Amino acid sequence: MTAFNHWQPWQTGQHGNDEIWVQSRTLQNRYGMAMHGALLCSGRHQPRFTGDAGHPEVEYTLNLAERRPVTITKLVAVHTTRDTDQPLITAQHTLAAARQKGYDRLYKEHCRAWEKVWELSDVEIEGDEFSQQAIRFSIYHVLIAAPQHDEQANIGAKTLSGPGYRGHAFWDTELFMVPLLTATQPKLSHNLMMYRYHRLAGARAKAVAEGYQGAMFPWESDDTGEEVTPKWTPPDSKGKRIRIWTGDLEQHVTSDIAYAMMQYWRWTRDDEFMRQHGAEVILDGASFWASRAEWKPEQARYEIHHVIGPDEYHEDVNNSVFTNRMARWHLESALEVWDWLASAHPDDARRLVEQLELSEASRQRWQEVIQRLYIPFDTERQIHIQYDGFFDLKPVDVLAFEPRVHSLQSVFSYETTRGLRIIKQADVVMLIALLGEELAPREVLLNNWNTYYPLCDHGSSLSPAVHAWVAARLGFDQLAWELFRHAAGIDLEDNKGNSRDGIHGAACGGLWQAIVFGFAGLRLSENGPILDPRLPAHWQQLRFCVSFHGKTYQITLLQGGGINISKR
Repeated sequence: MTAFNHWQPWQTGQHGNDEIWVQSRTLQNRYGMAMHGALLCSGRHQPRFTGDAGHPEVEYTLNLAERRPVTITKLVAVHTTRDTDQPLITAQHTLAAARQKGYDRLYKEHCRAWEKVWELSDVEIEGDEFSQQAIRFSIYHVLIAAPQHDEQANIGAKTLSGPGYRGHAFWDTELFMVPLLTATQPKLSHNLMMYRYHRLAGARAKAVAEGYQGAMFPWESDDTGEEVTPKWTPPDSKGKRIRIWTGDLEQHVTSDIAYAMMQYWRWTRDDEFMRQHGAEVILDGASFWASRAEWKPEQARYEIHHVIGPDEYHEDVNNSVFTNRMARWHLESALEVWDWLASAHPDDARRLVEQLELSEASRQRWQEVIQRLYIPFDTERQIHIQYDGFFDLKPVDVLAFEPRVHSLQSVFSYETTRGLRIIKQADVVMLIALLGEELAPREVLLNNWNTYYPLCDHGSSLSPAVHAWVAARLGFDQLAWELFRHAAGIDLEDNKGNSRDGIHGAACGGLWQAIVFGFAGLRLSENGPILDPRLPAHWQQLRFCVSFHGKTYQITLLQGGGINISKR
């Protein structure tokens, strides 16, 4: 991967006897960053400044005696213009405060802070050391990447661990990482919901540019909230480039964001967030879908053409069942939020109706699209159809290619795969995960699984954990465990061969969902959370916490069916 310099020339210097500092600004957006550090030594010798203007260093020369320990402590304070107007001065003050506290006190505070985090977010598994390691690894990487005190940042698809996707955010955040945070660290989930709210201007600009109404969120987002998906791949060894269509056509992200906000609201009952922020996102997203649906008079129904569903091997398809069904869900949820506002907070309802230029005609349009939007379904086979023409593709025995590391797209080529009946990742299965029996009766869900699971390449790291979740809920216990085990090794064992580009944040969040929503069977009903555990046979016990309506509950599940729930 090509390395890019994002920084202006660094300014450096020394401060006092043992401190050095550096500062610079990014080239594109001119964000400022400063670091102020000290190298402290328990020895008696004075420090000596070395290095050059671009690489300041502090050096000690010591005479070491046997059995006489010397302690070296390095303290570094980091600030940016995202948290202060004067990052260098602020870093200097932060370092001074840290020096005054001393390492021992700083370390104790660090441990206490992490203890509080793990008390709420930890998952304990007895009987499976590897799964225990994998889920804590996954939780840790989501937690350290989630913005703690900043509503203006998202989680990049590769978290903080590598340059993959240039730090940009996708649906990976809302549908894979946010659920863990909503259930255990709702303040962090709130920050991520606010990131999307603060970027409504970019979503509205994209809708206008594409000829639609409302808010159409970008597939690939950065700090601007505008669409930043590149149009072309870099040239390959033969100079060939491939057009990237996801930024143009993978539009289900707007509903994915609404889904995360509705789940956050239902778990937390943060009415203030919904009144002041979430409702605006959900309602304006509904306006987009109402304008996006096309009336087809010959079929007397609405359809959505020229999209990409989660299965990115097949581009520019019509009537992706994931896209259409989630669009209908989005419109239904928007009406629910609108009715709630009108009943509980009429002033906010009037404000948003005026601000978003909504009317009774808007409601009627939404209801009409809900009732007449085409949801592809084969009544004879009792399955959902992934998109128009999917079953006209050439069949492939996907399972015959196991075991392997590389995707089948790399085996067959990009062009060839487009004509094959191979699915990149959970698509219809993802719909089952999100909607469950709201999508269809259990018999239809089983038919969907039996149809689509054998066709899935798992070419994305997002896929195995979702399949494990759904397999557990459908009663495929051994297969659920095998899929979970595959998901758990994506980074720890690099079983996709690309962890060098960064940790797979969505796979980390998905692993938590496979455990909590899959094996534990936790879901929200009209009466609150309910459990339906199906633990892997060798797991003796599973313990985790969830926060519901401001109260934290510890849930312990025993092999054989024992359940204990206590309030924390």
